[in-house]
Amino acid sequence: MPAPHTIGLVAPGWTPDLGPAATLGEALSRTLLAAGLEPQVFAGEQDARRRPYSVRDERVGGVHVRRVNLPCHGPLAVRDLESDPRIEALVRTWIPDRSIDLLHVMDGGPFGLGAMQAGERAGRPTVVNLFDLAILCPRRHMQDSEGRVCSAPHAQRCSTCLAATYLRVSPTDDDCARRTSRALACLRGASAVLLPSEEAIEHLVRAGLRRSDLILCPPGVETQTLALETSLARRGLSGGRRIGVLGTVRPSSGVLELAHALCLADRPGLTLEVHGALADFHGDATYVNALRRMAELDPRVRLHGPYPRHELPRVLATLDAVAAPDRWDVTTALAVREARAAGLTVLASSRGVHCELADDPGVVLVDGTGLDAWVAALRGLDLVSTRPAPLRSLLSMAEQVLAVYRRAAKCGPVPATPKRSNSQPSGPRTSDAPRPPSS
Repeated sequence: MPAPHTIGLVAPGWTPDLGPAATLGEALSRTLLAAGLEPQVFAGEQDARRRPYSVRDERVGGVHVRRVNLPCHGPLAVRDLESDPRIEALVRTWIPDRSIDLLHVMDGGPFGLGAMQAGERAGRPTVVNLFDLAILCPRRHMQDSEGRVCSAPHAQRCSTCLAATYLRVSPTDDDCARRTSRALACLRGASAVLLPSEEAIEHLVRAGLRRSDLILCPPGVETQTLALETSLARRGLSGGRRIGVLGTVRPSSGVLELAHALCLADRPGLTLEVHGALADFHGDATYVNALRRMAELDPRVRLHGPYPRHELPRVLATLDAVAAPDRWDVTTALAVREARAAGLTVLASSRGVHCELADDPGVVLVDGTGLDAWVAALRGLDLVSTRPAPLRSLLSMAEQVLAVYRRAAKCGPVPATPKRSNSQPSGPRTSDAPRPPSS
């Protein structure tokens, strides 16, 4: 097969959406353009004013994007927890329409599973890139409805949890076992499976995949650009004791518990600045409503809502530290990496990939999820900015992905792990952009 030229990037959201798939996918598309390749995007969005599964085309940053309107309601039947056949049909139409040579699917939920099946049936090499644990857990975080962290899928436990999560769905143990089996079969049929951390790899190995079939691909960050832009945005701003949380608030994020700990710490001038969406979690708004009520009663808890991606440097410039109090086994931690790239101290739970950052002097890990541990950590936290961490660049990540594309099209070998280099520039330039795969 000749080297792929037109790359189909499939993601549940796209710029201006936030999250690892949208953020890293958009950065990858820019690098592909600079390398002389042609990225095409198929992405989800949600607009209650439009008909579910209707599509619209637009150009974003020189890239053609086809957006499909996803239903705003949760699953209505057990089959909705598996591959989405409507997404599969739309992707199968999109592949020849846009002359896609290779699919790069950046989701493990029903949206992504539908795209994986479309790629297989269309005979296209399919690279799967997972940023959370949706491939194993419809709740995405391997944390059940009672807040307990799960180490691996278990049919009986899954059926109980999903019945409590989705009031209109009552899956049996067999339903859950079948969903997991089919999801893992999709991964086994992929040309390559990329995972952001050893934590994510361990989860899939425990679920039954072979470690040798999984490729470690940590996310890249625009290190130099982000540090410079944040520094410029900080000029003229006075320092303080503002701890920020970046990203969507959900029960697994631990933001409500952090807010309680901050108020109990009662440190003069210490505030919690929450920058992210407060959306219901699978139809349940109890958690975010509790945070809203707390913010109404206590001025130390401030809710700013989501921010456009291009305003990240401005947001980071208004903070003195960033907290990541997650209560699940985090797999990507993009917000933590971005905060460290800007030189901010990070206070993080000792969960998942956070532990892989333990050698960074700018990351303070908190053992346990109890209030006492977080109160003590907040009282003792040094809010002085540190040197930006030497993190993996976006260019390094893109070069590894291009190598994966070559292997998927049988054009060359794929390294099992990324090169450990921090000297590369953070963004693609014409002079140093990776060369396109050779045939």
